[in-house]
Amino acid sequence: MSYLPLLNDSLLDNIVKLPLRLRRFFLSLPTRISAYGKEMYNRFNHAAIKNDADLVYKLLDAMDDYATLSNEANRKTFADYCMEKIAKEIEEQKNNFSLNVISWIEEQRKAFAKNIASNQKYIEKHLSDQQTLHNLINQFSGRFSKIECQLLAAVELAKHGGIRPVLGEQIGMGGFFTVHTAQWGTETNLAVKKLIHSSAETNQMVALEAHYHRIVTRLCSDGHIVPLLHVYENNIANNQSELWLIMPRYSMSLRDYLIKNIHQMHFSRTVSFALSIATSLAKLHHLEIVHRDIKSSNIMLDDNEQCYIIDFGTAKSALYNKTILGTFPLPPEIVAAYLQQHTGFVTYDGAAADIYSFGLLLYEMLPKSSYQQLDINALPNVKQLLLAQAQSKAHLQVYIDQILACL
Repeated sequence: MSYLPLLNDSLLDNIVKLPLRLRRFFLSLPTRISAYGKEMYNRFNHAAIKNDADLVYKLLDAMDDYATLSNEANRKTFADYCMEKIAKEIEEQKNNFSLNVISWIEEQRKAFAKNIASNQKYIEKHLSDQQTLHNLINQFSGRFSKIECQLLAAVELAKHGGIRPVLGEQIGMGGFFTVHTAQWGTETNLAVKKLIHSSAETNQMVALEAHYHRIVTRLCSDGHIVPLLHVYENNIANNQSELWLIMPRYSMSLRDYLIKNIHQMHFSRTVSFALSIATSLAKLHHLEIVHRDIKSSNIMLDDNEQCYIIDFGTAKSALYNKTILGTFPLPPEIVAAYLQQHTGFVTYDGAAADIYSFGLLLYEMLPKSSYQQLDINALPNVKQLLLAQAQSKAHLQVYIDQILACL
C-alpha cells in the first residue's frame, strides 16, 4: 500500500503531460517525413548507381560539359570541333553519296525512257481515233449548240417580259454578218450581230459562235473580252428563225483607231494595247480555245481606249485544228495544213496560228508615219524593215524582238 500513492502520482503526471507530448509529436511530423523521404531517395540512388554506373558517369560528363560550355570561347571551340567531326564523316561517305546519286539518276533515266516509250505506243495505238472523234464533234456540235442557243433565247425573252429587241442603224458589215445598233427594254447602247442570209448551215455557224463566246464570257469575265450579253431567236419568213448575238456597243475598232492616230500614237499606248490582247489570248489558250482570226478589226475600243477581243465566229475548242480559215497573210501552220490536206487528216496548232496573227498585229500597232499593215509581199523583208526601225529607235528593240518571235 506504500507504493500506491507513488503510482497514482506517476499516472497522474503522464496524463497531465499527454497533450504536450501529442502536440510535440504532430509538430515534428514534417521533419520526420522529410528525413524519411531523404533516406528513401538515397537508398534508391545508391541502388541505381550500383545497377547502372554508366548512366552516372554520363551524367557527370554532361555536368562537366555544361560547366565547360558556359564559357563563350569554349562554346566556339566545341562548335568548331563538332563541325570538323561532321565534315570528316561526310567526307568519309562522299563516295557512297556519289554512287547513290549516280544510281538514282540512272533509275530516273530508265523510268523516263520507259514512260516515253509507253506513251508513244499508246498514241500510235489511238492516233486513228482522232479523226473519228473530230468527225463526230463536227457532226453534232453545231446541232447541240443550236439547241443550247434556242433554250437560252427563250430564257432571255422571258426575262425581258416577251419584248423583242429593237434594231437601229447598221454600223458594220462582214462576209456573213451585219452589225446594228439596238435597244432591248431598258438596255441601251447595244450592238446586234445578225446573218445577212439565214440558212440551216449558217444558223449552226452562229450557234457555234454563241457557244464559244458564252464560254469565254463566263470564264474570262475579268479579261479584255467583249462579253456576249444575250441571244435572241428572231422569227423570219417560212417558219424560219435566225439567231441574234447581242453585245455592248463600243466606240470604234482598233483598226479605225490606228488609221486615225498611228502617226501620233505614243509607244506606251502601243504597249498597253499589246499587253491587253496578249493577256486575253493567254487566257483563251489556257482554256484550250483558239480564236484563229486575230486582227485589228476584231479588237474593239471603249471610251477609255481599253481594247477588247470580239468575233468568235472562227473560235474552236482544242488547240489543234483542221479547218482552213483566217485572214491573209495566213499563219504558216494553216498554209502547211492546206498544202498537205490531200494526204489525209491533217491538223495544225491553232494556238501557234493565234500567236502568228498577234505578231502581225504588233507590227500594225508599231508607231509609224502612216498606217500600214504587213502584207504578204513584205513578209520576206520584215526582219530588215524591223531592224532598220530598231537602229533608229533603240527603245523599240524589245518590242521588235517580240514581233520577230511571233512571226
